[in-house]
Amino acid sequence: MAKEGVSWSVYSNTATYRMTGFRSRFGTVVILAALCPTFGCSTTATLRRRSGPDIEGTIVRSDDQALYTDTNAGQRFRIERTDVREIDHPGNVTAVVGLSLIAIGIGLLMAIDQSTDKSDPARGEMQSGFAVIPAVLALECLIVGVPMTLIGGNTYGNSVSAVNPPGQHKRTLQRP
Repeated sequence: MAKEGVSWSVYSNTATYRMTGFRSRFGTVVILAALCPTFGCSTTATLRRRSGPDIEGTIVRSDDQALYTDTNAGQRFRIERTDVREIDHPGNVTAVVGLSLIAIGIGLLMAIDQSTDKSDPARGEMQSGFAVIPAVLALECLIVGVPMTLIGGNTYGNSVSAVNPPGQHKRTLQRP
């Protein structure tokens, strides 16, 4: 069983620090738990139709007359634009929640900054030892919020851009 500490690798001629105990497994679990909300949201759009049931799938492309979607079952549908009543794009909720977490994390960091002793800039000590708690919460909010915002925004942007035919910036659904 490998011990935790510094080891020398003969093959790469470098020193490495190996964490093999509880701390390394705990850190991995914490990171995976923090990123779970990012990947737990849907990546498919819901197309609400006028003349049939809703279709849930990935919007692959579009042209002036229709949208083309792939479902999770592997089917491809061509849906006339006039038949689409509403589109619920994926990723928007994930991005908004991620932005909220980033705002909370920044707010906590600002609160910590306000609690430092400004009278002695060389020391800059905290007035309370409990300031570590909001620092950990702020870090967790940022670790979860940044990937949620990036992944959610990317998913939303891809879905919205697939609705617009090539060469057009924004296309609205036709209202009969």
